[in-house]
Amino acid sequence: MMKKHLLLTSLLLSTTCFAVGLHTAHPNSYASHLARAKVLAAAPKQAITDLAKPVLVKKGQKTFSVTLKSNPTTGYRWYLARLPARLVKAKSYRFNPPTSQLVGAPGSSTWTFKLSKDARKAPRLIKLVFVYARSFDPKDMTVQKVMVFTGV
Repeated sequence: MMKKHLLLTSLLLSTTCFAVGLHTAHPNSYASHLARAKVLAAAPKQAITDLAKPVLVKKGQKTFSVTLKSNPTTGYRWYLARLPARLVKAKSYRFNPPTSQLVGAPGSSTWTFKLSKDARKAPRLIKLVFVYARSFDPKDMTVQKVMVFTGV
């Protein structure tokens, strides 16, 4: 249990994510609501990654994405816990807001990764590990493994 706590604590301290957000004068202003509606309408719909199957990356493809269900209104968020750095690099992170206007509705989190030249040379099976946790409660977390098969 202590190892889980130390792992999550180090993740929370060392994880850097790239987030894009709207900056308005007041979150309840008409302009803020209008801007959010435009973002929701323009945002590409992300399919949730089927975790029962590996993510397939075609031969020659340099990037791939993983999309996981997410609901930051509960305090939970996804952290990237492990990836083989010589084969893959985290390129970006984006939260996709819910399509529903209901308070507390879940959205999704999309991580985009770039494969190294070594990862594209021959077919490989790469394991990524994500942790879904709250920064203030490291005991309550879910570990999710995502398998990526390259060179298909």
